[in-house]
Amino acid sequence: VSAVAGLQMTAIVSNAPSADDLKKYGLDAPAAVVALHLGSTDRVRVGVGADADDSTVYVKDLSRPDVFTIQKTAADDLRK
Repeated sequence: VSAVAGLQMTAIVSNAPSADDLKKYGLDAPAAVVALHLGSTDRVRVGVGADADDSTVYVKDLSRPDVFTIQKTAADDLRK
């Protein structure tokens, strides 16, 4: 839980990805979707996509257009 609470992006990849981009990032059908509750009313759904490189993975807040990368170890924690 602490790993998820401290989750930080490593880079912004795209601000408004097209459907083809989402497929390229593995986010057209994410490998995992994690619902995070940030207080009593704030909720975020994060989609975990494909590997960006050897150390990072593409992710997306499903309610926003941006695609980010996070450390692969953090993505592995989300998949659990």
